[in-house]
Amino acid sequence: MALEETERAGSPGPAAAASPASAGVAGDQAVRLQRLAELRDRGVLSDADFAAEKQRILDGY
Repeated sequence: MALEETERAGSPGPAAAASPASAGVAGDQAVRLQRLAELRDRGVLSDADFAAEKQRILDGY
């Protein structure tokens, strides 16, 4: 029983391991989208350019 407890305590589950990376990617996307929206709002990007770049960001590029 002690061996099983040690194994469980030493290795986080798949959800725990994936969570920080997923949060980082989502946070990065949010920052990029926010900056993109600021450029659009200032007139630097057209609505079409904004939409195209937004889709690229959401697709993971």
